[in-house]
Amino acid sequence: LLEELRALSRAHADEAAVRDLLAKGLFIAIYYAGNAGELEPNRTLLDELFELLAQQPVPLVEEALQSVVMAYGVSLLALMKSGETISANEGMRWLESGMPSRMADFLRPLILAREVLAKGEEQALAREPEEMRRVVRMVLEQADRKREA
Repeated sequence: LLEELRALSRAHADEAAVRDLLAKGLFIAIYYAGNAGELEPNRTLLDELFELLAQQPVPLVEEALQSVVMAYGVSLLALMKSGETISANEGMRWLESGMPSRMADFLRPLILAREVLAKGEEQALAREPEEMRRVVRMVLEQADRKREA
């Protein structure tokens, strides 16, 4: 189905409804790859989604992208907590470079969580407001649950 949506999107590149369908198909594929714990397929699909958004911003897709990026980032943090720091850091750098610049703020809790794992909470969050500290703690708790699953 995803291949058919890609072909339809190429044939009707100017149609917003077709772009929306492709974006939804990508989200579904990302969801299933993420549930299976597969980071590489997620990365490929996220690349395609980032490219789609770069060509034509789709507000609905941008909103939904936040949860997909968060889930991918939590998986990377779980890897980091399991001792796979190099691959997790590489994945986080890839995520930072691929994320559309207008959406970079979505990454802030993930970046801070990575810094907490590397430097400790006091040093990493010293200048952050309490609300952001709570968000980072929740992200790290999600990574713990993911690692234990």
